[in-house]
Amino acid sequence: MTTKTEDQKMYIDRKSQQVSYLRQLVDSEGWKMIERIVEDNIKFLEKRLFEGVDCDTLEKVADVRNRIAIHKEVIAIPRAIIKNHDTPEPKEENMDPFE
Repeated sequence: MTTKTEDQKMYIDRKSQQVSYLRQLVDSEGWKMIERIVEDNIKFLEKRLFEGVDCDTLEKVADVRNRIAIHKEVIAIPRAIIKNHDTPEPKEENMDPFE
């Protein structure tokens, strides 16, 4: 059985490792290529939306907008996780008046 402090240390170590892996991913040429491809897809979809290609109904317009949003979310995932994990853990206040 592990103590609360050991569990916290393992959690912090795991978060640190995940952030390290994600930073390596974001800095890699492979990820940069994926970002370029997804950004090109976004531009293509935005052009279709602007020009009204296959956007003759509100349902089709909504579909293209959703696809654009999903593409943007996908390429933002690693950085969002890094940002979320990089925020410092709130320190517990010691409420013991005798310490």
